[in-house]
Amino acid sequence: MSWGRPGLTKELFGIDLRSLAAFRMGLGAVLLWELLDRMKGIEEHYTRDGLVPGSVLESLAAHPVYSAHLLSDTLAFQVFLFAIALVAAFMLLIGWRTRVATIVSFVLLLSLHSRNPLLLHHGDSLIRFLLMWGMFLPLGAVFSIDAKRRLAPSLASPVLSIGSAALLLQGFFVYLIATISKLQYDAWWEGRALYAVVNKASYARPLGEYVAQFPEVLELFTHATLFTEGAIPILLFSPWRRDLCRVLAVLLGIGLHVGIFLVVDVGTFQPITSLALFPALPASFWDRLGWRVGQGSTVEWRPRRWPEALGGFLLAYTIASNTLALGSGMNTMPEPLQTVGQVLRLDQRWRMFANTDVTIQGWWVVIGKLDNGTDIDLLHGTPEVSLERPERYYREMPNMAWRTYWANISRDHYAPFRPWMGRYFCRWWNRDAEPPFQVQAVSVVFVQELNYKPELGGVLRPRELAATDCRDFAKAAH
Repeated sequence: MSWGRPGLTKELFGIDLRSLAAFRMGLGAVLLWELLDRMKGIEEHYTRDGLVPGSVLESLAAHPVYSAHLLSDTLAFQVFLFAIALVAAFMLLIGWRTRVATIVSFVLLLSLHSRNPLLLHHGDSLIRFLLMWGMFLPLGAVFSIDAKRRLAPSLASPVLSIGSAALLLQGFFVYLIATISKLQYDAWWEGRALYAVVNKASYARPLGEYVAQFPEVLELFTHATLFTEGAIPILLFSPWRRDLCRVLAVLLGIGLHVGIFLVVDVGTFQPITSLALFPALPASFWDRLGWRVGQGSTVEWRPRRWPEALGGFLLAYTIASNTLALGSGMNTMPEPLQTVGQVLRLDQRWRMFANTDVTIQGWWVVIGKLDNGTDIDLLHGTPEVSLERPERYYREMPNMAWRTYWANISRDHYAPFRPWMGRYFCRWWNRDAEPPFQVQAVSVVFVQELNYKPELGGVLRPRELAATDCRDFAKAAH
């Protein structure tokens, strides 16, 4: 394999082993966090008694679904797979049998994401891609149990391969596509995009609710966000003072996501997106921090040919996918590449909060009609049913997976899954309730709030997503 000018290529696409170690530990920690968080809804989201039974997913999916999590829809089997994934994530964190841990983590995460696509957000896609590129790199070369026990050879730093180039380009594409996508919409040019984001009932933290009272401040922050996102990909591959620019890119990314974290709750999206920049940290950064690897005989890391060939294909697909997404907003790969992309979930579309004028804003109310004819709010278990905007609504959601499910089920694309949502709430409530407090019917209402502009004043548009007769469902079940 020839890389042209070795010095320049290594500077652009080589990764310091310490940066890989920091990336590996961060990736393992975030993956553990994500898996433990998803276990809060393991029965609801991944079993036959939940919102999306496996048989329903396979019958309604637009293309064949390949997932180990579909081998059994029982709770015990899902817990078993989650346990394996947690062990692999912990092994990745400490750097023990790192290559095996990375591959197992990627395969099980891909399987988990394929099992219920209604739960996925951009952060889920990014962590999957980071794991994919990590399979092609010596993540456990330093500061790991593998290195301590001499399970990994002492390698020269930096490492250069298709995998290192792909990992660096991944962060580049995320910020580049996100910036270009935002520039296509008036909300970002006019400075009102962040107003729409912080006014989402299912996102805003207390600080976000506070700053929402000051549209002028949010206008300034909107332009600052756009400038910061746009500066990061330029700094990552700047020909001038490369080390300084890359450190600045990482610090800007972390600062940007800390700011987002303070005003809105979007789950693990911020740490994952910040983590994508860690591989860009140069050797001089770690030298100044005093984090040095032990001296000794080192060997040049030489990746094997077939992994490099596979990595080259995946990188080519990634470049093509991001290029296509820029044009139409959709990925239109020709067959059979489209099938490969669907199975491996390779398509990339980093248009986070680009068109905030059509971002789904609102909240959901699940109304149950009891045996005695009265209505009840099933989500809160209270007799008062209100369509008014709830206070601190994001705190009522167990986690980001639940918020993502509600947002997706409100979209017409996922409308065929709505009847099973109503059935789930029938079964969930009546499982513990006794007559006359069992529900006869369930109605799921989405209350859309038009508040992406200050002058709209929060116009409400209730819309029923699902209406289910629990008695008919119970008869069909028997």
